[in-house]
Parts: sequence; structure tokens; C-alpha cells
Amino acid sequence: MSWAAYGHPAMSVPYGGGKGAKQKWIENEYDRLERFERIFISTDMDQAGEEAATEIVSRLGRHRCYRVKLPRKDANACLVDGIDQAEMERCLAEAQSLDPDGLKHASNFTEEVTRLFWPEEGERPGYSTPFGKLDGKLHFRPGELTLWSGAAGAGKSQILSDCVPHWIKEGSRICLSSLEMKSAQTLRRMVKQTGGVDRPTEGFIFDILAYLDRGAALRPHRQSRD
Repeated sequence: MSWAAYGHPAMSVPYGGGKGAKQKWIENEYDRLERFERIFISTDMDQAGEEAATEIVSRLGRHRCYRVKLPRKDANACLVDGIDQAEMERCLAEAQSLDPDGLKHASNFTEEVTRLFWPEEGERPGYSTPFGKLDGKLHFRPGELTLWSGAAGAGKSQILSDCVPHWIKEGSRICLSSLEMKSAQTLRRMVKQTGGVDRPTEGFIFDILAYLDRGAALRPHRQSRD
């Protein structure tokens, strides 16, 4: 109970560090601890103490538990070695949560959010459509999911085939999965739409397919016309 000597009431863990059955006390104390919005975990600064802290936090909730890092093994050792009140208060103030890796604060996105409100001149991330009447009205932002639905024969695949070469021109990478038509048939229609002719020459077909390769996520596929 050395934390009491520093002016902070504390609850002692009855079975020490470690995990598993060592932390069985939580079952009896869980309801009593429910009223606390912030819980500071000050177990020993060793492997057993880390194991205990990890398990206690997982049982009591990451959202309210904070791991205290001490300059000595435990609060009692700090007291014996003369660690002053100010240093112990700093340890409490700097206690870290055990949040999962990758969890971020809203302020981490300040720059990105600001650029959405105030983009640089001429900057508009994302992709448009090849249809002039939709200019400024329909824009696909990067990193978002868009679902196109409609009745069979409504023209969903045809519109997508029109958009694919346009998106490649705008710098997009494309992965196309056709579950109804074979790859060659899908590309046959796309070649006609991209080239704007019903029966393109063999050379024109090669040029169009090579252009479509620019949108591939795969490494370049080297071909030769020789």
C-alpha cells in the first residue's frame, strides 16, 4: 500500500503478479470496480508484473485502464529509495493505456481533414467519369467503396467498361473480376468501347490492351509485336 504514503488510496492485488488464476480476485471485485472511470495499474516492473497488468486490463476494460511505469520495481521500492512526490505524480500523469496498435486520436488526422475542407489549388483526389454531363456532379473518392446495382441488362457492366479506360487515364489501378463473362469476352467489349470501333485491326487491339495494362496492379507484362 505504498501509494497511500504518496497520498493516493490504492487496492492491493492479493496474489501478486502473473496471469491466469493469479488474477482470479477480479471475479469478486469486478462489481465494486465498475464505478471507476479510470483505473491505474501499478504492478511490478518485471515480467510477472507486465503479465498481470495485461490480464487485469483485458478483464477490466482497455478504455479505462492505464499502466503506470515506475523508476523502481514497485511503489514500495520508490518510497524506500526516496523518490519524491513530484516524481510519482509525474508517473501517474504519464501512465499509458494499453490500446491496440494502430488506434489513433482524432487530432492525428488534422492535416488530412484540413485538406478536405481546403484542398490545394487544382487538387481534387479521386476519379471522375467519362460522361460530360456528370462533370462536377459525380466523383469517386479514393479509399471508399461504391456499389452499383440495377436489373439484369440495365447496363452496369457497359458503364463500368466505359469508365475503366477513363480511370486508367486518371492514374487509377484497376482489378476487374467478371463472374459472368470470360476474360477475353470482357476485354473484347472493352476494346470496342475504348477504341470506338466495331472491328479494330490487330495492331489497334494490341495498342488498346497495352494501354489497359497501365492500370494493372501486377508487374509489367512485356510483349513484343515482332
